[in-house]
Amino acid sequence: MIAPIAERKKTKKLSVIFCNRIFAFDVPRLIRTAISFALARIGERDSAQIYLWHMLLRNFAALAFLMAGVYETMACQLLMPFLVGAASTALAELMYRRKKKGV
Repeated sequence: MIAPIAERKKTKKLSVIFCNRIFAFDVPRLIRTAISFALARIGERDSAQIYLWHMLLRNFAALAFLMAGVYETMACQLLMPFLVGAASTALAELMYRRKKKGV
């Protein structure tokens, strides 16, 4: 026997809400998987380039901040490791893409 229309709409609404909740609980796992895949790819492919460029970029950043007069500030000391890490990773990625193009 077919359920009345009001029952079918209620069931459909509940199933949509239920599916949205399941997806919402699954999103953090998807994000973690994507981040771990990206970090693994960076670690496999770019770690040698990051290792080679890291100290040069750190010394260059320290010199630039010293010349700007902000090297002694707490914000500079806290942010410099993150900036150098991001710049090293970006430079390694740029070098990889340039090598991949064959330029």
